[in-house]
Amino acid sequence: MNIKRKAPATKDETKAPTEPAPQADIDQTFVAPKPPDFPDDAPPFNLVKIEKLTEPLQFRGPLYPKMYAGWYFRVYCDGELDQTEHFVTDDDIANNYVAMQLAPDVYVKEDGLHSFTWDCHSDIEFDYSPAAPPTFYTLDTEAPGLPMLGELEFPDDVHENGLSDVRLTELGNVLPGEVPGYYDRLPGDVAVGIVRNLDNEEERTAPHQIKWGESTQPFALEFTRAMLTTLGDGLLTFTYEITDIAGNTSEESEPVTLEVFLRPGIEDLEPPIVPLFDDDDDTAPNIKLIDEADARTPVEVHIPGHAEIETGDVFVVWWGTREQPQVTFTGADGDEDVILQIPIPYGEVSGEWGDAQQDEDGFATIPVTYVVYRANKELGRPAAPHDVVVNLSQAGGVDPDPETPENEALGFPYVHNFGWQDGDRVNHIPDATLEEDHKFYVPFFTVNPDGTPSGIAALKRGDNVIVTYNGTAFDERTVSGPEEIAEQDMEFDLPWQTVKAAGSGIMPIQYSVIRYVGVNLEENVSVSRPADVEVEDSTDIPGGPDGLLPARFDRQHVVWGHVSEELHAPLTVKAYVGMRLDDKVRVHVTANEYDPPTGVDGPPYPRAEWGGDAGLNPHDFYLFELVVTPENLDKDLKFGWPLERAEWTYDYGKARITYTVTRPDGTRARAPADTDQRTDMSGRGKPPEEPAGSRSGRMTYSEAKKAGARNSPERLAALSEFVRQYRSSPGAAERLRQRRMAALKARPVAPPAGRKLTSVEKRLRHIALRPIPKTEQKA
Repeated sequence: MNIKRKAPATKDETKAPTEPAPQADIDQTFVAPKPPDFPDDAPPFNLVKIEKLTEPLQFRGPLYPKMYAGWYFRVYCDGELDQTEHFVTDDDIANNYVAMQLAPDVYVKEDGLHSFTWDCHSDIEFDYSPAAPPTFYTLDTEAPGLPMLGELEFPDDVHENGLSDVRLTELGNVLPGEVPGYYDRLPGDVAVGIVRNLDNEEERTAPHQIKWGESTQPFALEFTRAMLTTLGDGLLTFTYEITDIAGNTSEESEPVTLEVFLRPGIEDLEPPIVPLFDDDDDTAPNIKLIDEADARTPVEVHIPGHAEIETGDVFVVWWGTREQPQVTFTGADGDEDVILQIPIPYGEVSGEWGDAQQDEDGFATIPVTYVVYRANKELGRPAAPHDVVVNLSQAGGVDPDPETPENEALGFPYVHNFGWQDGDRVNHIPDATLEEDHKFYVPFFTVNPDGTPSGIAALKRGDNVIVTYNGTAFDERTVSGPEEIAEQDMEFDLPWQTVKAAGSGIMPIQYSVIRYVGVNLEENVSVSRPADVEVEDSTDIPGGPDGLLPARFDRQHVVWGHVSEELHAPLTVKAYVGMRLDDKVRVHVTANEYDPPTGVDGPPYPRAEWGGDAGLNPHDFYLFELVVTPENLDKDLKFGWPLERAEWTYDYGKARITYTVTRPDGTRARAPADTDQRTDMSGRGKPPEEPAGSRSGRMTYSEAKKAGARNSPERLAALSEFVRQYRSSPGAAERLRQRRMAALKARPVAPPAGRKLTSVEKRLRHIALRPIPKTEQKA
């Protein structure tokens, strides 16, 4: 440093200074200006701007009397000496002040009031002057509102129902969001509101600064109509942030998501789609129709997309006069071809058909439409409903319990053993080896809820009745005119061979009735509830008097990880009492769909079935029947449910095992099933593909009849498949899987484990749980 010095002073001229150094001024470019409404003597004093804290803090000290270039000076922060001597420069003399500074690591301390001072002496003096009066500065590095700013508070009705155009007009075209109290709220704080749409576009309100003396007074941020219109209708999320005088800015507040509905309603909504009706072939003489099989699938109503549909819009389907539960659209794109697939329960389809005006053949036209709501106001509906034709005419009439696959209005079937007389047990065959036929009866009348005959005919001329014993069809017959007039229970011969082949134990009996409707002979099938027949055997039967033990899979659950590695699911039949050489042990594995979140069982997985009396789905390596030999006599028998069967329980299911033991003389015993065991094939990643040439839909009764002459083995086998697979075809199972996938858009919002719901998810849940305004269906 080049310092110009004056001539040396005499001793008398350089006596130690007795006057304190002049008080320094802080560089005002470092100081946050106070709002104009603050009193002059109000804190904070010389508040340092937050963005300046990385720079040296500048001060200016007036020249000491007689000071010249070369004088020494020291600086202090909060009374602590800097330890470094500084020189007065020629520029200082020219500027008429001494430029001084504190480094950031010296002056940036804890928040609060701090002081700066300095002292000086000449170039030949060794005693410093008294320190200058302190210059105070203030530090504030803490953002306001810690740990988190609370939510904006909107009018209760807006928070509950959303913001409509009418309501915004009532509010003066400004939506007020009141800022709640927050930690360290001070005059001078500036609040700014922020509103964003789902595309993350944002608008900000005009800033609001808290005035002196009003730090405890409530205030609101104003979200104008122009801001909201710019972002568009739908779910908008509102937050705010606070900036204090020093420039500390808070994190954004907890968000609030509201429905905003300012645009006019949608006038060009497309009518709904009902695929099970719309996809029918209506080439004459065929007609489009919702029949019993369609209604059981169930029927789905598809909602077409529209460019003005937004996330959070609520849809209510009307199936005729029946209002369905509201569904919230949670997808991201409302302009897709189909945005929602809404199933209509069988009970609703059946109930509306029963209430509707029908023609003499049971055909009824049902109008189907939907209403869209936003911000709890009707947004629009199609100009006209979509009419569908329904005919659920079936044996037994309207199903009183539509949640079950059976029609509870049909009476239970029953069996009389050979030689049965009044007073004997019904549904009891005391000797399975008796080579005489028994009698199987199908009730002619429907039954009341208490099981008594109603006097109302369940059957009519032309109905086709299939009767089954232990799941196997053994006869069929068309109801004749005389039978309809006689109104007597239908009697069938139950062959002794059928009884003996099934063995002893508890055997289910059931019947199905096919009724043709329409010129294209659609088949409406109703199924009775099963009844149990107790069959005894007078010989030494396998398992002894206590019967055979149930079989189970070796592991608690059947999972893809094990099955894919071992190529089967191992299962064990325990050694049984009376085990003999040449006994044939045949296992039968069945499975059905299962939904783990709800615990609800679904329809069967027909392609997972293996073995049984019908010998279904044999495998080259894993056999469903083993013969008792000297090597395995009195030992547990090991089987393997093949991977090719188990994988058909994708993605989740339940499986169970039964088995039969048949002696060379025909004596037979059947083991009961144990409790179901869960399967999990989700690790496969996708369902298996249908085998080439396989049936894509359900077998019809007409197709089954073509398998052979009445009561021929071929035709009875086809009828057995018909009654077993009627409601559980691979196509139906796949449709159910697709429905579940599509329904994800409409499921109640739940957060993944370990995190809270977002503001948008909270609003979607609120919308889903909020009752909609009750409106009448429009014609």
